[in-house]
Amino acid sequence: MKTLAIAAVLAAVVAAQAQPQVDMKPPPEMQKVAWMVGEWKGNMKMHMPGMDQPMDSASTISARMGVGGRYLVVNFMSAMGDMGATEHMELITYDPAQKKWVCWGFDSVAPGTMESSGDLMGNKMVVTSKPMTMPGGPPDTFRTTVTKKSDTEFDFLLEHKVNDAWTSMIEGTFTKS
Repeated sequence: MKTLAIAAVLAAVVAAQAQPQVDMKPPPEMQKVAWMVGEWKGNMKMHMPGMDQPMDSASTISARMGVGGRYLVVNFMSAMGDMGATEHMELITYDPAQKKWVCWGFDSVAPGTMESSGDLMGNKMVVTSKPMTMPGGPPDTFRTTVTKKSDTEFDFLLEHKVNDAWTSMIEGTFTKS
């Protein structure tokens, strides 16, 4: 009986060692976006539907690594004149299984979650959203481009698809403060 118990324990140990180990470390690709950590200030031009001229907006970004370094957590605040302040939060990570950057965005002016994925090519990250419905409109697809100019400056561009063509909605430059 004692021999049977020892054999069962040994079999359990061998089976446990045969299981693939979960890598608890953040994907090494996260180091490629570590330069974004910090406080940023920028001026944005917002091209809103129905407006003849773009609206200027002073904006700030606070970015940090979160959830054990597995995500870049980005908080974006923008003053939109008479429309008041808006807030946006983005969670960004690299998914080794998809070999893609994936993002989830939450916005104070839109319900739901914006899910995006894309690539980092050199100094430029481009992610495209799944279609989502904005208040009062049809489903829309968005594309975000962040272009690193230096460790202390980047360009931001948010576009949406109109009749199969990309149209600029928000663009600007941010500097680390």
